[in-house]
Formats: sequence, structure tokens, C-alpha cells
Amino acid sequence: MQQFLHGRWLLALCTVLGSGVVVLGGELAPRSQLGPGDSGPTPAWCIDPDDFEPVTDGNRQAIADRIAALAPESVLSHQTMPAERAAALEEAVAATLGALLGSPDRLVAYQQRHGATVNGERIRDWVRRLHSWKMLESVSGDEDEIDDVRLYTECIAHPEERFAAFDAVAVAKAEFAVDLNVKLGSPEWPFAIEVWAVTVWTPRNGAISQKEGEEIADGASGRTASVVVPVRSAHFGVCAIRVELYWNPELEYWVPHMARIALSEDAGGKTAPMLLF
Repeated sequence: MQQFLHGRWLLALCTVLGSGVVVLGGELAPRSQLGPGDSGPTPAWCIDPDDFEPVTDGNRQAIADRIAALAPESVLSHQTMPAERAAALEEAVAATLGALLGSPDRLVAYQQRHGATVNGERIRDWVRRLHSWKMLESVSGDEDEIDDVRLYTECIAHPEERFAAFDAVAVAKAEFAVDLNVKLGSPEWPFAIEVWAVTVWTPRNGAISQKEGEEIADGASGRTASVVVPVRSAHFGVCAIRVELYWNPELEYWVPHMARIALSEDAGGKTAPMLLF
């Protein structure tokens, strides 16, 4: 894996393992399967450049909304999910993708409406680490003077400082599935390098346990969903974002759980994007 990493990227890998962000290469990754009939996403760098639409400050959420509108019909085709649950997925995907593209307001409103809170310890530790790497310097280093939600939104508002700014999205190439995890280098996720992060939001009734995650991960439960979106970054070129969500039956809402960025081998040696959602 180290052939892909150097400088601050390698520093990030060594330091971030304890805070929910990991860079993977080779065969290291969680395992899972797509829903019936899925062959997995086309590598983003194989997509026609004309399929990518520019992202601007004014259209980030609109792009996320258009992708999310495809969610209900896509996941219902797997016949493992109740219709009302599939319909609810649209809102969750729109909010999460909006945040990953740099527009956090919808996700903040979504999570707070369902009683979720920002994990203050996690977000503050994350900001301290980024400051130590000379990243995200636009956000105040005096974290005690700002509440957790405001700190979260300010971090998202500066994606370019986290090397997580995406300047184009292939909206029509977005693909949905009903699985929770994937194996790096498998037919379902045929990429060479991966960066991932667990959300900083915690549901009102607590985060999902490892046991529960394992029980629902294969998609047959109708409690998991994911979307893969090809994107382009000025920093490391074309790549793919994958968002994973699970259904919280007690609170009756979709919880955005994990986001991944898959990179081609051509991206090796560049600073890894620091994801946040």
C-alpha cells in the first residue's frame, strides 16, 4: 500500500486510523455484495468526460437532489424493501450528497429533525489533526469558542482545504444498490485505492453495533442502501464517491453511515481527501 502514499498522505494514514478515516490499498477492505442483478459500478475514470457536469456554489444541493430522485425506484427493483422505506431514502441521499459536495445545511436539518447529534469529541479531534497538518486553516483553531454543529458546518464549507472539493459530477451515471459494504478490488468495487470515513453524527438511540451491522449488511434485510457517484476533483482527477446508509427501525429514518472515495492508481502520491459528513 505504501507505493500509493507519501508525505502528508502517509502521515494522515498513520494518524487517522483511530478517528474513523482510513486509506486502503491492495486487498484490505470490508466485504459484501450488491443486490441481485448488479454487476457493480464502472470505474469513474472510464466514463466519457462529457457526462460530467460542473459543480458550482449555486448548484451543489440541486445536483444532490437530482441523484437522490433516482433512489426510490432503484432500490425497489431489488424487492427487499418496503415502498415507504424506499421513498424515505431520497431525502437521506439528497442531504448526504449535498454535504459531501460542500453544502451541509440540508444534512444538519435532516439529522436534527430525527434527534441525531454531532459527536463533538470526534469532530474536534478531527479539526485538531487537520490543523497540525496545515489543512483546514480557515476554520478557527479555538474550538472551545464554537458549538459542535457550527464547527461541523464550517469544516464542510471549506472542502478545498481538505482536498475534498469536487468540481464535476456524472449525475446520470449514479448507481444504487442495497448493500452496506464492499470489498476493494472486487467486481462490485473495482478500484485500486480507497479513502473512507464514518459519519460524525450519532442517532438519538446510539450508533449501530458491529453485530447489527453484520446482520443486515448483505442487503437481504431491506435495511441497507448505497449509491455510487462518479465525480471529478481538481486535486486527483476522476474518482467515485460511495455513500452507505442503514435503516434505523426504532427512529424510522435512514442513517448515513459511511462515505468512501475510490481513486485510480494515477492518484497515488497525492494528499488523501479528508472526508466529512
